[in-house]
Amino acid sequence: MLRKVLIGILLVCCGLFALFFLFVTLVPLGTWQFDDSERIAAESAFYEELSAHSCLTAADIRSAAAQRDWLVQEHQTFDWCISESGLQDWMSVTIEPAFMMSTEDENRRYFGFDANGCSVDWSYSTCN
Repeated sequence: MLRKVLIGILLVCCGLFALFFLFVTLVPLGTWQFDDSERIAAESAFYEELSAHSCLTAADIRSAAAQRDWLVQEHQTFDWCISESGLQDWMSVTIEPAFMMSTEDENRRYFGFDANGCSVDWSYSTCN
């Protein structure tokens, strides 16, 4: 009886190994898209369009994002540590297509605005 159980377990293990081998050899890795070139091109085109403005406003950003059907969100505050001070308003644009295996936050681009309503280049900083 024990011998039949051991032979059964051995046959199941051999069958699982055979299935694994077939999967590895027959499923091409090319079916999984790790190529972010489309995403990078979309973001570059977006920034290229925005660079035409000397004072980039929230309306300009909203318009460019709307043409691409991208999500725009207004933010009252930005809780991360940044090196610039005096930025009054914040907005984010969710760039599509998303980066593979990334969070929502990683797919957003944040814009901060000064008292004149112009977008200001900012960078992350250490919190003091």
